[in-house]
Amino acid sequence: MKILRNIFVFCMLLLSVASGFATTYYARTSGIWTPGTATSAIFSAVNCSGALSSCDPGSGDIIQICQGITLTVNGNGTIASLTFVDGGCTLAINSLCTFTVSGNIGFIGGGGTFTNNGSLVINGDLSSATGVVAFTNNGTLTVNGTYAVGSTGGTFSNYGTATIATMSLGTSNLTWTNASNSTLNIGAINNNAYFALTATASGNTVNYNGAAQAVKAVNYYHLTLSGSGNKTFSIAETISGTLSIIGTAKAALAAGTNSTANELILGGVGQAAGTWGSTSSIATNKNDTYFTLSTGYVTVSTATGCTKVDGLNQLSVISENKQIKIRLYENTGKQSIVTVYDILGNKVMKETLSNNQVVIDIEVAGTYIVKVKTGDNVYTDKVVVK
Repeated sequence: MKILRNIFVFCMLLLSVASGFATTYYARTSGIWTPGTATSAIFSAVNCSGALSSCDPGSGDIIQICQGITLTVNGNGTIASLTFVDGGCTLAINSLCTFTVSGNIGFIGGGGTFTNNGSLVINGDLSSATGVVAFTNNGTLTVNGTYAVGSTGGTFSNYGTATIATMSLGTSNLTWTNASNSTLNIGAINNNAYFALTATASGNTVNYNGAAQAVKAVNYYHLTLSGSGNKTFSIAETISGTLSIIGTAKAALAAGTNSTANELILGGVGQAAGTWGSTSSIATNKNDTYFTLSTGYVTVSTATGCTKVDGLNQLSVISENKQIKIRLYENTGKQSIVTVYDILGNKVMKETLSNNQVVIDIEVAGTYIVKVKTGDNVYTDKVVVK
């Protein structure tokens, strides 16, 4: 133990002396690395065949993973940059670990394999000029630079949440699959003809969250348009779940097309079933705030969280950001009283709807019972507040 402690202190002294100078560490032996500890069995500070080092990379250092090596990260840490050398390399991030690359991740002479079970943050670019890169994301991935895929393409299996600032594709497909309940947040796509996206699994969401963007012409489960600018549809889209438009984003529907969605949320508020579009469309429900002037429209099959309160009226009850939002879509001329109970039956609040809507702030996450009484009609629903 004394020897290991002395080695660790020596490494810290080297880091302090060499502050501002990056050391390149070569992962030349497969193994599990816990950042911040001295390990003499994985890295060389010479090259891929050099002597093993008694020190490990620090936050300002560079890692190169040598051919055929698997480096598993089992702790929180930061490095300057990372390179895969000559193919066959694997980087694995264990669960509950946050690993940050301040600069870029690149590839020399071949592809590689990522498996992220924790949180991987890349503040620079993730780029592969040659070789197929296979990425499996079971946790949270954030690429604040550009995810650049070269002429050989790549695969991405997303089971968690992936946030990509910019995706830049070459002349071969990036085959991206969103699994059930996963999320892809994408700010921009260059050359999206080579973005082979599958996003039909139950509960998954694709969120176009940048400025003006083209919406990839595929079927979606949940489709969110956020950020700003026009989100341009090139075909009639099929959305099995919810189409949500928020922020200052607008849906620019292809002229004369009829897209379909199960539910529609505009600005965080659930909408009624029926046809929706701009004032230039034949839609029954016209809204130029969230739709650009176009003859295209969306047919919505289900009112979001809605049920009939009487023969004329529809009611929306949705939960978002520790709020319960309630809205009546048609005015019945009758007073509506809203009462909220916790799961034990204790009354949390009672309020009268004003202008047919009310927003209720909930301090404690949990399951609540919402009762809306309109005249002689009573609607009761169970709402989960997160």
